[in-house]
Amino acid sequence: MLILIGYLFLKFKSLQRKLVDVSYDDVKVITDTLKDLVVESEKVSEKLDISIKEKEALLEDLVDLIDAKLKRLEQLGSANTVNIPDTNNVEDSVSLSFNNSTLTNKTGNFDLSGMSLKEKVVFLSQNGMAPVDVAKRLGISVTEVNLVLKHGR
Repeated sequence: MLILIGYLFLKFKSLQRKLVDVSYDDVKVITDTLKDLVVESEKVSEKLDISIKEKEALLEDLVDLIDAKLKRLEQLGSANTVNIPDTNNVEDSVSLSFNNSTLTNKTGNFDLSGMSLKEKVVFLSQNGMAPVDVAKRLGISVTEVNLVLKHGR
């Protein structure tokens, strides 16, 4: 926006020098140029508004996720292990341990120790798991998985 203002100022200064000997055609050219600049600045302004609204929506989603995480941490308290049953098979459950980050399911073992949550989401997704399954396996929401896959790579 500052660049546009600077550009307009320079154009104005150059027009001011030309006003010494100005004809009607010159004024028409100047007017058309200024109209084009105003239209261009409006387009830039609209793009900025759209970008700001998208960023605000993303921030709102992140705030909601942080609130959900805080509630989940409060519920967990000092527990070290979380068991999440698979809805397809009650016997097939996933055990997440904060000390041992190995996931086991009926499709195989994945050693995820030393990986951040983001890396785990990307790894499991790249290995064919749907976002819903990744969320179940890691004990996070599908929205969190989608945010990592969309913005985290």
